[in-house]
Parts: sequence; C-alpha cells; structure tokens
Amino acid sequence: MADLDDAALGIVLDALAGLARRERILYVKLQPPAGRSDVEGALLERGFVASDLPAAPVATVLVDLRRTPEELLAGMRATARRHVRNAIRNRIDVRSAGDAGLAAFGELIAKTSERQGFAPYPVDYYAAILRQFGPRADLLLAERHGEVLSGALVVGYGDSVIYKMGAWSGEHPKLTPNELLHWHAMQWARDRGYRYYDLEGIDESVADSIVAGHGVPERGRRGTTNFKLGLGGEVTLFPRAYDRSFHRLLVWPARIAAPRLTRLQSSIHRLLGRVAGE
Repeated sequence: MADLDDAALGIVLDALAGLARRERILYVKLQPPAGRSDVEGALLERGFVASDLPAAPVATVLVDLRRTPEELLAGMRATARRHVRNAIRNRIDVRSAGDAGLAAFGELIAKTSERQGFAPYPVDYYAAILRQFGPRADLLLAERHGEVLSGALVVGYGDSVIYKMGAWSGEHPKLTPNELLHWHAMQWARDRGYRYYDLEGIDESVADSIVAGHGVPERGRRGTTNFKLGLGGEVTLFPRAYDRSFHRLLVWPARIAAPRLTRLQSSIHRLLGRVAGE
C-alpha cells in the first residue's frame, strides 16, 4: 500500500472488500502506513470508519540514525546522557543475545509485568518474531557481572528498526542500564543501514501537543512516554486505523462503536502486554 497510486489503491481496496464477502469476514481493521494519509479518503468512500483503537501506534518517537554514536548520545536529554555514562562507568555490557537470550528475557518480562500490572505474551511469541525476521531482528541484553538487568527486542522493517518490547528486572536502579541499552540498539540499527530507530509508541495526546507546538503536557513528564522523549528523537504522527464490517447486521453497530474505543485502548494494550519495560 505504501507505493500504490490512487487507481491501484482503489483496485486493492475493492479486491479486499470482495475477498471479505466471499470468505464471510465479519470485521476488517486497516491502518495506512506512514506518510499515506491520502489513503484515508479512499477508505471513507468505501465505508470504512475512523477507529479510536489503532492496529499499530499512531504516535511515536523516531531517532534519525544518520549521525555518529557520539551525536546520537548528544541528542539525548541531559538526564538520559548521564544515565548512559553512569551505566558505562558501572561496567554494564550490552550484547546481542538472539535466541539464546530468550529465557532471560522471559524472566525480565515476568518481573516487568508484575511490577506494571499487564499480562505478558509467552516467550514463544518473541521466539517466533526472531525466527520470522531472521537477521532483521535481535534481542539485546544489558548485563553486569553475568546478571541480566534489562533487554530489548528490536525488529527491522523498511527503513526503520522498531523497538518492539523492552523489559527491566527492576533491580539495581542506580546502575541505569536502560538508556545504555537503547543507545546500543540505535547503533545496532545504524550499523545495518537503517534510517530510523522507532521507539514504537507514546501517548497520543502528548504527541499531539508537541506537534502542535504546545510543548510537553504534564502527563508526558513521567512514565514510558517521558523516558522515550528523553532519547533524542522526533515526535511523529502516523495515520489512524479504519474499521469496516462486511456483515449487513453489523455495519451500523460497527460505524457507531469504532470511533468510541479510546476508553478501551489502555486496558487492551495492558492485556496484550504492550507496555514497555522502563
């Protein structure tokens, strides 16, 4: 869809509708890729409705990797830079672990989920990601004296490496391993020729405020969003998701419900384990 012109896009959407009817698919959620807000008109013309529950984050932080590691570090907030240097002084090592690190990563996720109150995916889910994406994905672990402190699963797609999941043991907070882990992940992506390091989602209302020039609101000064904003990237908004039902009895209920799913989004993300482990 990213490279389709208007005519080709119409053909694809009409084919999708035909397939949904033939296969008796009740409900379709479609989210245009980055930079294709023009797709939204074609979706509306074909009965899709803007949804408040995205398939992928609509607000994120993109770190431009066309810089040296030193410049990437300099682009971070002072606190993040201080934490990176503190971790280096404390002899935190970051290594590419791949499949061999999954057991340790699973333990980190279990501790993170208990601390933050979300239901995690099973470790097999992350193993499948590593297997399917091959050399475009990796599991990075931050360690000290053999003790695994934090981890990050990263996946390359298009021109970006996406931070899919992070976890932290919660122990030894004064060692500040998490910012160092991301700095190494940026370098992992940069060394493989990717353009961006995508931090995979921040609070949408915070992003709207920043993009509108109003600065960071109070709710963006804490938690995961604050952590990601400190890593030196640019706040970026992506197109929203669109929903459509192809069942005649569900068309109008779907049109009414889709724009009103915001209040469920936080709960669903927690149930799906989409909470980062900072």
